[in-house]
Amino acid sequence: MQCGELANDWWKSVTGKSAGLGNTLNDKYYAISNIGRSEQPQVGSIFVSNPLKNNIGHTGIVSAVNPDGSITVREANRQ
Repeated sequence: MQCGELANDWWKSVTGKSAGLGNTLNDKYYAISNIGRSEQPQVGSIFVSNPLKNNIGHTGIVSAVNPDGSITVREANRQ
């Protein structure tokens, strides 16, 4: 499963509609701006990152926010 598919499926299970996360980093950022963006992670939130500094990016779901502020995530197809 691709990372965007995982996040889209999760969002659909929660809201009944797709998050619209596409295959490019710009598509992912655009989708997040449409569903709501926050700098404060919450369990169940979708995250978008670009650890490889490419035009694809990565996304997943926040599964825990730890006391030290770090997060635990659920993700798919990490490259």
